[in-house]
Amino acid sequence: MVHLNYVGQWQQKKGAAGDLLTNTLSSKIMGSVEFHRFFRPQFRLDYDHSEGEITRYGISLAKRLWRSSQMSISYENNPAARNSSFLVTLHFFTNFLDFSSRTQVSEGRVAMSQLQQGSIRFDQHKTRFLFDRRRAVGYGSAVVRPFLDENFNGQRDKNEETIPGLKSQDIGRVG
Repeated sequence: MVHLNYVGQWQQKKGAAGDLLTNTLSSKIMGSVEFHRFFRPQFRLDYDHSEGEITRYGISLAKRLWRSSQMSISYENNPAARNSSFLVTLHFFTNFLDFSSRTQVSEGRVAMSQLQQGSIRFDQHKTRFLFDRRRAVGYGSAVVRPFLDENFNGQRDKNEETIPGLKSQDIGRVG
């Protein structure tokens, strides 16, 4: 089975005086071929219509190693810049942390990077730490003060009193 995606982009650049400088049209074609559920090579091709040339192309192979990890190997070539790169990425994901380690070889240079992402928060009511693999996860709150809107203007005026004794119920997480 073949999966294809196409993204087209048109840009119009104007100068400071509002005069038209350039129009650019580019296309990106991304796809994958499914030979087997464990082997699915992916490819990418970028084309600049105004220059009439391929600006980037590449292929990548990804393989799930264990239940919570994946390895990918990719090659990318940028003919306009006359540069190509080879990339190896190891990605481990758990309920409490995402960890990626990447090695890139390009123009005779080797670069390595690592990324860890996740959230740690403290629940003061249960006095425990909570971990989540998503970034910036926390708690939110809202203060609701119901009042009797006597003039129906949707705002609490000085002479309008709050309604005491109303109770709310926690309905859990949203989202």
